[in-house]
Amino acid sequence: MIEMIPFTRFGSLSNSYMATADIANVQQMFFYYPEFSYTSLELAEELKGIMTLGELFTIAEVFSQPAFNYTGSILVVSGDKDFVVCGGNCYQSVNGSANLLEPARMLFPAASKFSTYIPARVGHAINAHFGAPDTYRVIEEWIGS
Repeated sequence: MIEMIPFTRFGSLSNSYMATADIANVQQMFFYYPEFSYTSLELAEELKGIMTLGELFTIAEVFSQPAFNYTGSILVVSGDKDFVVCGGNCYQSVNGSANLLEPARMLFPAASKFSTYIPARVGHAINAHFGAPDTYRVIEEWIGS
């Protein structure tokens, strides 16, 4: 809860707001050690934001409504060590799927192309990892294909 965090930037927000407690929580949630610079982690801690309980409890609703009319291309990208999306292991299988990203295909049943990419040794904050340039190269190649 927000009032338990010694961080004056959030002022006197009510306990319906949440944030990571400290830099260790930020690292666990968003970064995969040692694949980032400590400066990036410090910046993430300094700039961290908040989330309401309502956001947390309704996020699943967004992912439960298929986009039946979307016929474009889809590329789902998440680092293999993404704690937020995959609990730290995006290669887990769900109901026989190849990985935890593959079930997103059900949300885009009319997509002309559906692909997943799981960059190795990368957490949720893809941009902050040393592997970001390689990840973006793959994304750009996918866009160009």
